[in-house]
Amino acid sequence: MFPSGKWKLTLDPKLSGRIRLSQGGDVDLSCLDIVSVSTSKALLWHTVEIRARGRTDNLSSLSGDASEQLAADLHAFINTHLFDLIGTETDHLLDVDARLRAITEDNRQYLAQADLGRAIAS
Repeated sequence: MFPSGKWKLTLDPKLSGRIRLSQGGDVDLSCLDIVSVSTSKALLWHTVEIRARGRTDNLSSLSGDASEQLAADLHAFINTHLFDLIGTETDHLLDVDARLRAITEDNRQYLAQADLGRAIAS
């Protein structure tokens, strides 16, 4: 009837863009694979849901404040990793931006996913 709440989440910058979830075994989730982080309320407790490519994990048995804080901490950890990646690839991103602007300038063409792929690959 009640969730066990037996889980541990580790947000350690030394894990190089990974979040470690211990819930009957250790799983490392890449920040780049996480699609969403959300909270939900049940009758007696709150849950944080982490959706990643190929899996969904629920961290339950939390108070409302604890679930909101955990979700905020997850967002901050993931965003910090993404900002670090963007900071190290600034020159490459500027090149991609220039290629994409050439495709879309003067509204001559819409931007398709294939265009993005070609701009990033070159």
